[in-house]
Amino acid sequence: MIRVRFVRSSHARLRAVPVGEGKAPPRPGRAALAGFTGAEGQVTELVGRTRRLLLLGTGAAPDYEAAGALAVARSLLETHIALDARALDTDQAVAFATGACLRAWRFDRLRTQQDPRCPRLEDLDVLVEDRAAARAAGALLLAVMKGVWFARDLVTEPGNVLTPQGFATRLARLEREGVQVEILDTAQLDAEGFGCLLAVGAASQHPPCLAVLRWRGAGDGPPVVLVGKGVTFDTGGVSIKPATGMWDMRADMAGAAACAGALLATALRRSPTPVIAVLPLVENAIGANAYRPGDVLRSHSGRTVEVVDTDAEGRL
Repeated sequence: MIRVRFVRSSHARLRAVPVGEGKAPPRPGRAALAGFTGAEGQVTELVGRTRRLLLLGTGAAPDYEAAGALAVARSLLETHIALDARALDTDQAVAFATGACLRAWRFDRLRTQQDPRCPRLEDLDVLVEDRAAARAAGALLLAVMKGVWFARDLVTEPGNVLTPQGFATRLARLEREGVQVEILDTAQLDAEGFGCLLAVGAASQHPPCLAVLRWRGAGDGPPVVLVGKGVTFDTGGVSIKPATGMWDMRADMAGAAACAGALLATALRRSPTPVIAVLPLVENAIGANAYRPGDVLRSHSGRTVEVVDTDAEGRL
């Protein structure tokens, strides 16, 4: 996780400055910037003996989140950079930092060797004038960043690692942040009549489960309810998918991952709004027990459903 600090000065070797179209760039090296206009996406770098200055053109209608992402993309071998947001208001400064944090995400857990040519960004200093306001807003940034990174890590995991049970184990860790996690196993699903979910997972050696995440908040109103598809791998079942692109089907649980990340961010922000996420976790595999086109299933609501295509498991 990146360490983010809102400060007035920094010893980082690289300092990135957003410059609007037609605005004057910083004084150092201004004479060498005849071609820099601040147009959207324009980048100019000035390199000194010990420091690098990165000027980021933001155009006439600045998108500071995009500028932060561009700063990280062009930072190259730096593990510590500074974003100069002293000319921005608090919301703009936080947006600048948000873009940098999101762009800096990498999934390295399964690498056997780290590439020394691509070090991970570890420290991000955001230069601001009003540190108190920026730090208060930055706390919300950190909550969102952790939620997004959690979701991205889940989506990137391969299907042989993130099985339905593996997913449920990851979700159980959210209890540390005050999220109530309930996992219904196959026996409970059968007793409750989740016939469609059980049918989709019948051919997999990894049985399905249903995760219910609850953030109680502080209010008495009705909760916001999120429902996310959690197919940890989707072969298509008997109506099997073509081989081309099937490797991407490990991400058929991205809806559930997004909901889980949202619950984490909600909890870290200590939101007063109650939120619930309902996540059916299942692997749609092929095998002797696979459900078939023409099968009739009974859903939790009691409705019967005729299967036409087993690759339509999401609507089940």
